[in-house]
Amino acid sequence: MAALYGKLWGNRGTVTRCGSSDVNAKLETWNGSVQVTLKRDGTFTVYTGDKSYATDIAYKGKINV
Repeated sequence: MAALYGKLWGNRGTVTRCGSSDVNAKLETWNGSVQVTLKRDGTFTVYTGDKSYATDIAYKGKINV
């Protein structure tokens, strides 16, 4: 059973993905990208950078619900 669930939506509809240890999402423009990694323990990291490599850490945190 998947411990993580991700959803992405746009003008062409919605897609979902499941993961057991982590899930990743990357959003791009012509000028750069943002990537988010969410781990099973609730920690997440937001990266920014150019289209090919979003490697600059913009934020790290933990989901506390």
